[in-house]
Amino acid sequence: MSLLVITRFTADPAHAEDLPARHADLVSATRSAVGGPVEARLGRVDERHWVGVWQWESAEHLAEARKMVPGTPVATAAFALVDDPTAEEIQLVDER
Repeated sequence: MSLLVITRFTADPAHAEDLPARHADLVSATRSAVGGPVEARLGRVDERHWVGVWQWESAEHLAEARKMVPGTPVATAAFALVDDPTAEEIQLVDER
């Protein structure tokens, strides 16, 4: 069963142009390291609030990513631009 991880965070509006590129770099590095996520999206709620939505094939893939990716240069660079990240894991029960 796949999972969605929804990460909400704030960022200084001065970083708005840099966030999409750092997000894309983080997605690419994560896929290279662990083969996932299946899909990753970045959304802007307003001037300061953002949401990252990543879909994972399984809890095991997510667990592997959480072991391998944090602390890497790409992850450090991406999270250097964000404040107050919070994440929710949602197990998908109806996939269409």
